[in-house]
Amino acid sequence: MKRMTIIISIVLVIAIIGIAFQITQAQRQPRQRPSGFGVIQAVENAWAAIAFEVKVDNATLEKARPYFQKAWDERKKLIKDSAGDFRAIADGMTKVKADLYEKLKTVLTKEQMRKLIEWERSQRQQPRMGGPVVNRPGAEGSPVVINELMASNTRSIRDPQGDYDDWIELHNLSNKEINLSGMYLSDNKNNPRKWAFPENTFIPAGGYLIVWADGNGSARPGLHANFRLSINGEMVILVDKDERGNKILDSVEFGKQEADVAYGRFPDGTGDFRKLTISPGKKNE
Repeated sequence: MKRMTIIISIVLVIAIIGIAFQITQAQRQPRQRPSGFGVIQAVENAWAAIAFEVKVDNATLEKARPYFQKAWDERKKLIKDSAGDFRAIADGMTKVKADLYEKLKTVLTKEQMRKLIEWERSQRQQPRMGGPVVNRPGAEGSPVVINELMASNTRSIRDPQGDYDDWIELHNLSNKEINLSGMYLSDNKNNPRKWAFPENTFIPAGGYLIVWADGNGSARPGLHANFRLSINGEMVILVDKDERGNKILDSVEFGKQEADVAYGRFPDGTGDFRKLTISPGKKNE
């Protein structure tokens, strides 16, 4: 018997949550398959650390992922994974973007805990009908995600006016054209309706759309937001239309950036954000 022990320390805020695991992609002998779900426990503490063992019989475990399932209401559950990202747990079974090749462990200092609580409280105040989304694509059923950005464009690509402006790329994950008219982009959660997509703004099926974050909200041609991105880090949020309650459809919070280095999802459209070779209007590779 081969046994792999995985220790996970998880921060739970206002948590009533079921915890489960799934073993995938194991090299195994016929008829001996360890893959599947197994519920560990329910947690009702404000803060809790959970540890569990993954036992693999007659196989080599290649990958295991933690899963978190909402129990009964819309209260937020947050975790901090090995990449240092705080994530909101969605309704249903949600995969955490962390492969357990190594031990995952989170140790919060008193100051980090204070900041986490402040962050969680600030998210409650957002004008929305659903929960907040942090670095998680396709929330609230939206097929359009924030896919790539550049917060300091000094010589990479020019906008239609010939200027080197910061930019944000959206990606339509669906096989249908999406009308973005009346949706919003913002860099401030307290002002989610900062810049509205103009009428007749469409993103093609499976396609990409560039918004220039140059502070000039009315320039033509091209789409030009009325805010700029900070090289020192900030956030970008995609917000739904007024008639749909201005739910946050997708968001990314990023730290200090490098000039002419893109920050985008990998794998394209669905993965976590990381530094990338720029690919505006194209698949992230």
